[in-house]
Amino acid sequence: ERYPDGLGEQVETALAAVEAAVGKRFGGEADPLLVSVRSGARVSMPGMMDTVLNLGLNDRTVEALAASSGDRRFAFDSYRRFVQMFADVALGVDRGLFEEEIEILKDEKGVDADAGLDADDWSGLVARFKEIVLEETGATVEEGDLAFFYTGFADLLLEMGKEPDGPRLANSCAVLDGRDDGLLQWVTDSGVAALFADNYAVEQSPARPMPGERYAHSPLHQHCLFKLGVPLGELWHLGDLARRLRELGRTRFFTTCQPLRLPGAVGSPANPVGIV
Repeated sequence: ERYPDGLGEQVETALAAVEAAVGKRFGGEADPLLVSVRSGARVSMPGMMDTVLNLGLNDRTVEALAASSGDRRFAFDSYRRFVQMFADVALGVDRGLFEEEIEILKDEKGVDADAGLDADDWSGLVARFKEIVLEETGATVEEGDLAFFYTGFADLLLEMGKEPDGPRLANSCAVLDGRDDGLLQWVTDSGVAALFADNYAVEQSPARPMPGERYAHSPLHQHCLFKLGVPLGELWHLGDLARRLRELGRTRFFTTCQPLRLPGAVGSPANPVGIV
């Protein structure tokens, strides 16, 4: 569904006020601000409204939360709660699927309570929960498909006109984590022909640092371009297409990507047309 006119600006103004009051930044990579979102009024009966907790956590900010709290288990437990609640409340994924994964893991470890799961367990469950969301929302990728990732970044950039806000852009929208071995294996196994996104670089750039002095700066690029020969496309304007697909409850469409010939330009940028 689409926001009413003006709601985005109201949210940004209110969020900025909260950031100033508590001295934290939403999406910040040092002691990040987390918020909860409720579907009801500001004052309502406890437990009666759908709630999404820990909004603001992602693969980067969860590490910041772990560092600032000194408790990595707490950070990843909080992250899995966010993924679980967002999937349930916003995407309509059956919450029982997530609880089942937790019970399976507890049985494998021989523990009776969630308290018996450690930080690595919760981190692994976060990855598994994301797989469940992908499976249950009906997004399928078949061999030879082009995979498109809409994050809202290009829309945000265009809203800023010719005055981009660097810090805000750096802490907004999603990216693919090139350090995720599961993601790299999925690219290999799926047989996808190309990956496109509406953000810079498709993946987090630079990627999360690794131990040692020698490692790939952009591991998804290394894997796709140099190992598999899978092209990557960045800064594609996907907003209108993504909204139309959501209205129709669809994830698949046909596209043509003929080159746009610009005299004097370096290379020939694609001029994609999506047909729904």
